[in-house]
Formats: sequence, structure tokens, C-alpha cells
Amino acid sequence: LVLTCKAMRAAPRASLVQEHGCGAIRALMASHPKLSETFATLRAADVIACAMEEHPMQGAVQLNAIKALLAVAPDHHAFETFKLNDHVENLVKSAELNHAHNSDVLRSSMSLLAYFPKAKVGLPAAAAHTTSAESGGSGVGTASFNSAVTASLSFSS
Repeated sequence: LVLTCKAMRAAPRASLVQEHGCGAIRALMASHPKLSETFATLRAADVIACAMEEHPMQGAVQLNAIKALLAVAPDHHAFETFKLNDHVENLVKSAELNHAHNSDVLRSSMSLLAYFPKAKVGLPAAAAHTTSAESGGSGVGTASFNSAVTASLSFSS
């Protein structure tokens, strides 16, 4: 975890370093939950937020970053390092909007936003309309959006 954060800090503009770094953080946190104190000490959430901010249109960076944060979310100690950070929450919401066509990003971001204290899960109607219309839905509201995501997930299986 220490080396991954160090590499990500050293190369913030290298999208592959950020993509794979976020993936490594996710894998480490998922397989070694005892790393939560190290995650907090290293301010790994800040490293992940930097990756999201630096590469907003790179879907793989956004997905790996969200999944890395999601791997930490159940751990209260590690999650406290970014739960109250509106910046992280806004980056996740931006990822939803920028990648409304990507069901993995949408599903993961919705799951992560559910952990935030004041989060309103779901996309604005315009984004839901686009995603729903792409899936052949009516494109009206969050319910249609959720149906479209569920349908696209079922279709891709």
C-alpha cells in the first residue's frame, strides 16, 4: 500500500499508473482489511481523489477509484478519512455524470454514495434519460434509470 501510494503521488498525470494504482489499492483493501489504519495514515483516499480529479474522462481510472473507495467503505476507521469530504463525494457524482453510459461506474458509484451521510443516490433526470434511452427505456426519472441499469446488467451477464 505504501509503494502504491508513493507511485501514484509520483506520477499523477500517468493515467495507467493511476488506473492500476487504484486497482491495487482496491485489491489490497479487499484482501487485507487490517490495512485500514495504514490507509488512513497514508491518506490513501486523497491519492485516489487526486487520480479521479486528474483523469475525469478515463472510465477505467474512475471505476477503479470508486471500487477502491467502496472496498474501504465498510471499515469505519478508514472510511472516516473521506466520508465527510464533500470533494470526494462530488468526484464520485461527477464520475456518474461523465460515464453515464458505463453500468459498472454507475452501479459502483451508487453503492459508494449510499455510505455518505447526506448522499442522494441516483443521477439527475437528464443523465437518467440518456442512460435509460440507450437501454431502450422511457427515460423518465430515477426509477427508469435503475431499471435500465438492472436491464443492462442482466443483458451483459
